Amino acid sequence: VPRCSKRSTKGIPPKRYSWQVKNKHLLCNVTIPPEKFSDIKNLREEEQEKWYEAMQVEMDSLKRLKVFTPAKPPENKKVIGTRWVYRIKKKPNCESLYKARLVAQGFVQC
Repeated sequence: VPRCSKRSTKGIPPKRYSWQVKNKHLLCNVTIPPEKFSDIKNLREEEQEKWYEAMQVEMDSLKRLKVFTPAKPPENKKVIGTRWVYRIKKKPNCESLYKARLVAQGFVQC
């Protein structure tokens, strides 16, 4: 005997997954982090300053921890490039914290 569902909501998704907007006058202020360094130039001036400050904090940290030392690369070796990874984190008081990390290009850092 095949089973029959007796649920009245069978096949109807719950309301929490609904895409309907209840208040159409809602203003959304979302900041998307830049994908690459050149994207920062297209942002508003105050956003640019926040990202440049985050990058300066990262560079100061790298210098303080002596992560890099200047050296001449060997001629038969390939030099690994770097790239910036940008994230916006939320503080408990709902403030945005701009984070920039310098990572080796072609590698993943979480």
